[in-house]
This record gives sequence, C-alpha cells and structure tokens, in this order.
Amino acid sequence: MITVQDHIDIVSLYATYNHLADGEDAVEYSNCYTAEGILITGGRVLGNNRAEIAQFRKASMQAVRAQGMKRRHISTDIVLEPLSAVAVRGRCYLQSCLVQADKVHLTHSCTTDDSIVKEQGRWRFARRVLTLDFGNMGPG
Repeated sequence: MITVQDHIDIVSLYATYNHLADGEDAVEYSNCYTAEGILITGGRVLGNNRAEIAQFRKASMQAVRAQGMKRRHISTDIVLEPLSAVAVRGRCYLQSCLVQADKVHLTHSCTTDDSIVKEQGRWRFARRVLTLDFGNMGPG
C-alpha cells in the first residue's frame, strides 16, 4: 500500500529523528511529529504536541550538555506495516548512549510502536510509544 519511495522516506524519518535528537535543534526534532503528535515513554507522556515535544527535547539536550556529554540514539530492525497509502505502523529497537571523552554508557534500551502518517507529502510520527527494557527518558 505504500511505494518504495515511501518506505525509503520513512526509514529516513527514523534516521533523521535520531540525528536531531542528538543535535541542537529541538524545534526541527519536533517537526518529525504531526502538529498534535504524541510521545510516550515508559507510560509517561513526554509531549502531546510539537511544542511540548520540543520543550522536552530542549531540556534533555541542555542536561546532557551541562554534564559535558553527547547523546547518541541508535534505531535498528525497523519494521513497517502499511495500513493505507498514508498510514503506517512502525516498530524498531531503540538504544541511547551517553558519550564522554573515551567512555560510552548505554542509558536506555526500548522498543517503539509508532503511528506514522503522510501529511502534505511528508511522513511524520503521529504517536510514538516507547516501551523501556531499562533506563528512563527524562531530561539528561
């Protein structure tokens, strides 16, 4: 129900999302979501719209920088289940590490269950639910 190009674009969304999560632009990170996108981690709502998601990401970025660290997100084993020409269920494994000098610390590992929709020619997350294996997703 989705094209090969749609598949490529959605996988690119996952990669772009991770790079933005590790970068400096919380607003562009939040643009990976629909206007009313929702981010839920470990049963806790971290954002009910782009503004709240950007606020969460900004706080997280500031906490990591204050510790003199970098964060790295890694998504693997992305599975896409087309629901229609404009809706997909995505799932993946997601890990996050903190990097400081020559040390790397795995801070959390989880699975995602994502509702992804195409609006105005762009794929975005409408809802991301992260189920933690361990760790937490608060600021820092």
